[in-house]
Amino acid sequence: MSTNHKDDGGAAFPVHPSAHERTDLECIALSGMTLRDYFAAKALQGELASQDKSIRYKHEALDGLARWAYSVAGAMLKARGES
Repeated sequence: MSTNHKDDGGAAFPVHPSAHERTDLECIALSGMTLRDYFAAKALQGELASQDKSIRYKHEALDGLARWAYSVAGAMLKARGES
């Protein structure tokens, strides 16, 4: 899990340190997935939901879909000025 790096958009659901009584390091650990991960998950969810339900993906196709989802996430981050 990465912290607030320019290339990943930072935390998808950041937690402000004053929101609870944890140390800054613990807050970083609690911040969860990156914005890039969140965008990729949403892109992949939409793509899979739009497919014919009878389609069965082979492992290689799933790897390609995952790469595609992260490329969409990268474009989304670029469009919002994060990377």
